[in-house]
Amino acid sequence: MFLQISTRLPSQYIYGFGEAEHPTFRHDLNWLTWGMFTRDQPPGYQLNSYGHHPFYMALEEDGNAHGVLLLNSNAMDVTFQPTPALTYRTIGGILDFYVFLGPTPELVVQQYTELIGRPVMPPYWSLGFQLCRYGYTNDSEISQLVNEMKEAGIPHDVQYSDIDYMERQVDFTLSANFSGLPALINRIKEQEGMRFILILDPAISANESVYPAFTRGVQNDVFMKRPNSPEILYSKVWSFLPNVQVNESLPFDVQIELYAAHAAYPDFFRNSTVEWWKREILEVYNNPHPEKSLKFDGLWIDMNEPASFLNGAVDGCRNDLLNNPPYMPRADICGFFQDSEYELCVRWTQLGAFYPYSRNHNGKGTRNENIGAKGEFRVLAAPLDHINLHIRGGHILPWQTPARTTFYSRKNPMGLIVALDDNLFAEGHLYWDDGVLIDAYEKGIYLLTSFTVAQNVLDIKVLHGGYTDPNKLKFTDIKVLGVPTSASRVTVSQNGGTIPSQHSVEYNSTKQLLTITGLQLQLGQNYTLQWS
Repeated sequence: MFLQISTRLPSQYIYGFGEAEHPTFRHDLNWLTWGMFTRDQPPGYQLNSYGHHPFYMALEEDGNAHGVLLLNSNAMDVTFQPTPALTYRTIGGILDFYVFLGPTPELVVQQYTELIGRPVMPPYWSLGFQLCRYGYTNDSEISQLVNEMKEAGIPHDVQYSDIDYMERQVDFTLSANFSGLPALINRIKEQEGMRFILILDPAISANESVYPAFTRGVQNDVFMKRPNSPEILYSKVWSFLPNVQVNESLPFDVQIELYAAHAAYPDFFRNSTVEWWKREILEVYNNPHPEKSLKFDGLWIDMNEPASFLNGAVDGCRNDLLNNPPYMPRADICGFFQDSEYELCVRWTQLGAFYPYSRNHNGKGTRNENIGAKGEFRVLAAPLDHINLHIRGGHILPWQTPARTTFYSRKNPMGLIVALDDNLFAEGHLYWDDGVLIDAYEKGIYLLTSFTVAQNVLDIKVLHGGYTDPNKLKFTDIKVLGVPTSASRVTVSQNGGTIPSQHSVEYNSTKQLLTITGLQLQLGQNYTLQWS
């Protein structure tokens, strides 16, 4: 129950070891200790939080990079030393290390995610603006919020509801105060092109007189039990007991002690739990009574990290080695307000991954100017009402005219921003699919297009043509930054021959900016553009 290993580091440039609130990207090696264990805890200095990433990346003195992963989900801590060196301490498992040789930071991340699994491709609409908070009192408040966001012209793709919509925070229920939520969800989806996300807390109340989710869970043996015992392990999170009047003036921990129901925790390592969870969710979505059917677009699974509002189970922590290990890492193990389970926590593990890219770039702006910064520090104005977009020379960014929701922006014209390097070269890619299909990439139902500029020629080439957008999208505007000489003529070719095009060309010698508008380049087809 105590494993320790120390290692010398190649330099002081060490990054990683999440999930915790680090004050800087590069770690301070002056004897700081960071705890790691997945726990339902808000971020705080030197406190472990929701995720667990025992991985670091080191930049070596010669400019190369490597990464190291300790594949271990037990509670642990790591101490940085100015040697430079670090020391791991973990209270279980084995010392299972993986070394990623890079030699660049990007390759280190690629090698790391090749081992632990690539990030899931999100639905397109999840990249839009989302709004959520705890404390909505009823569905009318959410409806008013949606209307006011629309009137103010603020982008609003996704609206959430926290546990407020449930009856006493009981999963798979609907509060009387939110009886209009099903109709509201249907309205904003149909009229506004929006999406709706509901929360679920996987802590199931065991004190209801009639509660099919708990009854079926017991029948299917889905809940966590005490070691070597048929007894379900109960603690307290949400929800509150039925038929009680909660005195909200009391401290929260006292409210939990007096009013919170016994909570049973699903064991998601069991196949029976997966089937039970799926059935309960489908019953919410496909309720035979339309006025109770919640047609959500996504689920927010909260407190699936080890989460308890008590110090252990309802009858406290047993006085044994699991709850009182010989070494307690610099990490809060379980509970919410206090250190405490290991008994309850022993089967909860989580190993996350970096997210190195997103599907595409949505952009709109007027900076369009070559600032001429090369190998130097430059202070640029960044007022609060303006978002700077800095593009490194040699890159091409696809963009699409924005709308208030991604449902409508996906119908709008597209364009390219080309930032030439010193050799008048740039390249980029666009990945495009229907935005909602699961495993579209794996199934080949996507479009991948490359963009390459050399000197005064832009080549648009389809690398994979497995998807045709029903909106018949077109590239209409192209801006080329860093064009050194005047250009007034642009020809468009396809399949080796020039094609007619009613476009306009404008060149700004001060900004070295070439702007081409009025193009009709069909997404998913090959083109060549040349300016002179």
